[in-house]
Amino acid sequence: MTRNCLFALVLTALPVALAADGPSSQPAEPAAALKQKVARFSLSEPLAEAMGRYARLAGVRIEVDWASLADTGVKPETKVVLKVSSATVEQLLDLTLSQVAAKGRPLAWYIDAGTVRVTTQMRVLHRDVLPLAAIAAAGRRPPANRPATREFNFEQTPLNEVIEFFRTASGANFYVNWKALEMVGVDTKAPITLKARDISIAKAMDLVTDQLSAGRDKLDRIYWVIDGGVVTITTGSALNVGLRSRVYSVADLLVVVPDFQGPRIDFGNNQTNTGNNTSGTSNTVSLGSNDNNNNSDNNSDNNSDNIAEQRKRVRENLIGAIRDSIGEDMWQPLGKGSVRILGDKMIISQTLLGFKLLEEASGIR
Repeated sequence: MTRNCLFALVLTALPVALAADGPSSQPAEPAAALKQKVARFSLSEPLAEAMGRYARLAGVRIEVDWASLADTGVKPETKVVLKVSSATVEQLLDLTLSQVAAKGRPLAWYIDAGTVRVTTQMRVLHRDVLPLAAIAAAGRRPPANRPATREFNFEQTPLNEVIEFFRTASGANFYVNWKALEMVGVDTKAPITLKARDISIAKAMDLVTDQLSAGRDKLDRIYWVIDGGVVTITTGSALNVGLRSRVYSVADLLVVVPDFQGPRIDFGNNQTNTGNNTSGTSNTVSLGSNDNNNNSDNNSDNNSDNIAEQRKRVRENLIGAIRDSIGEDMWQPLGKGSVRILGDKMIISQTLLGFKLLEEASGIR
């Protein structure tokens, strides 16, 4: 287990399909089916059951990425309460995901190969990545069960048009802080050149913001973050205001294996005068004799002290690694952030810039 595990996105999906009920063997076209209106609708039930109801209402297949939702605290049994007088199935789905989503951890859905897929907004932005192994196995042709290859082909394209492309391709809400960008010399017409394929939208946005940020320090660099369900594009300075707190479980990183004191085994040649012993010697084995009880007690005390010291060092090293990964200037007293460990939980208070830098330092981009 590495320290980067604190920030690694869980990319393993365990989807559960919710198929439409009914006699029809041909699933409905999802985009149109989700537009069906419901005059009156109410529910008070677990999320998994709500997803099943929406699948039946629209006559479509809904697949939920429960593994990714679990990372945001949303589970199949999470309660949903809705009462709507008139809405489309699409709106019901949106309202439900908005209701159960944790603050700053938005959920989203998209249509892929005739299936409505429910996951996190971050996963939506990272979708459609064609694994290199799959390309090689298919003779550099996309496997039949993969979506069409996504290509990015920008040649001196104005930044505002590039962002509009990302907005349309991802279906996500975008906000660009143009005033902040203009303060560092980046305007709507900043030319972008990018030719790439078989990468996610998130990776393409990384490449574009890296291109805009060339030669700049971290406060003047351009970043994209997801904040409150919106993809925000702005500068480091604009993100480096206000503190957010996030709690990480680090129990597996704090484990200290005690060095248990085993029994003392003494192989000795002790002189004896037994009648059957013609050599006058006898091999004896002593396992923790009474003479050494005091030593055992001392060893136990020493082991306890050593374990306490090791635990302290593990905590200090973990906190030090987190601080060093983005620079001491981002932490108190030079900066705004702080990090501490309570029990098996690490509590990090940082600005959005600080959390973005932590993600980048962990390889999550």
